[in-house]
Parts: sequence; structure tokens; C-alpha cells
Amino acid sequence: MHLRQMWAVYRPDLSYKPESCNVAKTRYVDLAAYRIKLGKDDDLAAGAKAIFSAYAKGNVDMCLLAYEVTAGAPSGRFLFINMMGPMKFPDAEPEREKAMKAGMADSMYQQLMQGTGDVLVSMEDNLFEVKPGMSLPAQSVIDADPGFWKPKAVAAKVAKPPAPAEPKKA
Repeated sequence: MHLRQMWAVYRPDLSYKPESCNVAKTRYVDLAAYRIKLGKDDDLAAGAKAIFSAYAKGNVDMCLLAYEVTAGAPSGRFLFINMMGPMKFPDAEPEREKAMKAGMADSMYQQLMQGTGDVLVSMEDNLFEVKPGMSLPAQSVIDADPGFWKPKAVAAKVAKPPAPAEPKKA
């Protein structure tokens, strides 16, 4: 068995609309791991800010949380976590890409795409499904969507027969 543990710190400056993340409605998590070349931190930050600015101009509705790995992986590792609702979210990627392109100058987009090879060592993208039975969400998350997080408890309440009526006294 191979076990890997990492320590990462939240990077709000590299995150997009973190306030819009809705853990209770998350059904899938996309985890993108980027490893950058040494000394390219500022380039990564500039690229992320350009992309997020274009997303904002295009009113792209998504939540992206960024973390920088500080231990347990090679230097220069960043994690970008996208908490998604239904599986239809990935299908809208072409629209998000179109909005990003429209939200920045053509020369900026070309520079960003060409510069990717100068900044990144590797990119890895993984998709995970949220399994309520394997999760330990906060009570506030469960309360926000009990049908998903505790379906047996909700079904038991619905299936419970009504209490018998009290006999009428004469």
C-alpha cells in the first residue's frame, strides 16, 4: 500500500469566488495539481489573476479554491479544488473557456497559453465523487441538504406511519 500525505496552505489570492462554494450541494470534486518550475510563483499568480479577471468579466459561475503544498510533495506544487454540483458542470467547460477568451485581449490569451510551458512542469487533473456514507460533514452541511447527506434518516421519517388516532371518549 502506498500512502501519500501532504500539507497545504490556503491561497485566497489564487482562488476564484471562494465565498460561492457550497459544500452541502457538492457532488463531485475536481482536483487539479500543478507543479511549477522553481522561481515561477509570480508567473503562476499573474496567470491565475488574468484568468480569474476574464472569468469575472464573463460572469463565470464557479468556485475554485487554491492551496500551495508546503510539505509532502516536490517543491512548487499547487492544488486547485473545484467543488461541483451535478455532473453537467464539466459539460459547460467549452462555455467557460469561451468566456475566458472573450474576457481578455487576444494577445494576452496567446501569451498566457504560450507561457504555460515556461511555467509548468506538470499538470494532473482528478475527478472525485462525493459519497455521503464516507464523509464526515459538519451538521450545518447535513442540515442544508439532509436528503443527500442522510438519505436513510429522511426516508425513515417519510415512511413512518402516522400515529393512531386517540379513541374518542363518550
